[in-house]
Amino acid sequence: MRAPPTAFLVLSTRCDQGCGFCYYQLDPQREHARSLAGAQLLRSLDQLAERGLQAVFLTGGEPLQHPDLDAIVAHTTALGLSAILLTSGAGMDTDRALALEEAGLQALVLSLSAFGPEQRRRFAVAATLRSARPSLTFVITAANAAAVPLVRATARSAELPLLLQLAWIPDDHPAAQLDPRQLPARKGAALTRELQAWSTEVGLQGYRALQTAWLEGRPTRPSWCELGGQALVLDADGSVLPCFHRRDLACGNVESDQWDGILERLSALVPTLWTAPCYGGHCLSLHLEQRSLEEPDLSKNV
Repeated sequence: MRAPPTAFLVLSTRCDQGCGFCYYQLDPQREHARSLAGAQLLRSLDQLAERGLQAVFLTGGEPLQHPDLDAIVAHTTALGLSAILLTSGAGMDTDRALALEEAGLQALVLSLSAFGPEQRRRFAVAATLRSARPSLTFVITAANAAAVPLVRATARSAELPLLLQLAWIPDDHPAAQLDPRQLPARKGAALTRELQAWSTEVGLQGYRALQTAWLEGRPTRPSWCELGGQALVLDADGSVLPCFHRRDLACGNVESDQWDGILERLSALVPTLWTAPCYGGHCLSLHLEQRSLEEPDLSKNV
């Protein structure tokens, strides 16, 4: 049974950053008290590589907190898979970053939601990497929108690719005041101008159109989710999910189920995922182009 080309490995749901927009903050039930042991993760990587896996995103929570991160990176690259680390960079110094690069890390995506002295230190650490292709994702909230010009200028001077991502927070959540749609009109207009300038600079005008529509309260979701069947999530408790937001569609657990059975159940979900009503603002960052594509052929396998 073929595996999707991409797997997201949630190495830990623990993180000490406490970002109000994080889905572990929005829904604490997603947190798990433990993480899979490195040996179990390596076995899963072996079996997925045999079945066609191509790229591995190491994420969390904070993946730097997993004690076997370096070994997981080294094993991933030894299998010929791309290893991409998604991290806040908290606690990571230059030596730690270079060690991960030496282990074979191919890309480091630094995710920040503030840009004070500590965040700029993390940025400088990431900027020292070269073969690991560092980049920056800045998550925009109502509290940090004024920092966007500085973030853009800093990323430009360091020649680091930058993704500006709008935080998604449910209207009825206690952290709703962080929603960038809550910005006063003048500040909201300034943010829209920054997004327009940035998207033109990096060639993501379609993505900016989705962002602008979402900020203005207009429907934004594409007619189908192109990630359906193209990725899986191995959660920290061993559950295999088709996407971070669909625990209701769990396909099994690597501690009790065989991968062929898990992947067969995942494949059967492809039509459901392609036409799912769940995507929208909270998946906006995954839609990096404005799509006007034909509906997918639902008869195709993963």
